[in-house]
Amino acid sequence: MKTILLAITLIVLTSPSFSNECVDSVEYKNSGALAKAANAEGSANIEKAVTFLRKNKGISFDQALKEVMQLGNSPEGIAYDKTLKEIGEKIAQIKPASSEECAALIKLQREYEAVGKAKVDSIVLKVVGQQSTYTTGPLDERIVGKWEGMRGKSTQCQLLSWNSNFTPSGMFEITFFSDKEKTKIINTEKGSWKASNGKNELKTDGVPTPEVYLYTVIDNDTIKYVNTVRDPSADCQADYEFTERRVKK
Repeated sequence: MKTILLAITLIVLTSPSFSNECVDSVEYKNSGALAKAANAEGSANIEKAVTFLRKNKGISFDQALKEVMQLGNSPEGIAYDKTLKEIGEKIAQIKPASSEECAALIKLQREYEAVGKAKVDSIVLKVVGQQSTYTTGPLDERIVGKWEGMRGKSTQCQLLSWNSNFTPSGMFEITFFSDKEKTKIINTEKGSWKASNGKNELKTDGVPTPEVYLYTVIDNDTIKYVNTVRDPSADCQADYEFTERRVKK
């Protein structure tokens, strides 16, 4: 079973090979080690989902595996695949002739694996579910609801757009995109939130430390945020401001 699951995970997580110019670099070798670890983690998580279905539904391995794979072909999964294809095409086009170009290539590899991991994680969460262990605190009811926002290129960070949903029970779900049109999904994060006195803390499931945002409510449909405390794995480590607007659809 592990061999089959590993093959499925590799389809999601393995990007095209680097050009020979990068093969002997330390960065490339480290990248390979990280890719191997990511594949192992993804395989274990897929196996976890299959085992969960077999135990809770009393179905065969083949039936459980089919259900897991069908989740990978959902609209969300297809969006992930679109992003993976675009990154993979960029990787295939790069022929590094310098250390800078090699570094750029390795960065794309990391992006590819991050999106692949997000796809696997989204499948597993749909099957198994995940309870946040973060204790919720006071909730500013003005934040409850569905919102959309964007971090522009004017910051020190790359462009990022998202749709968010903050529930009155203290849970949140945010789907991130790499374009303002929201056609290229990066990943979806879930967790718990608490907010009061102009400070909003988001604790993402699986992340040890919360992110902290200072916020100002402009009106019922507009909130301005300043990101001040990030988890160490966040894609951007600089302070930045953004505005979220309520989704009324």
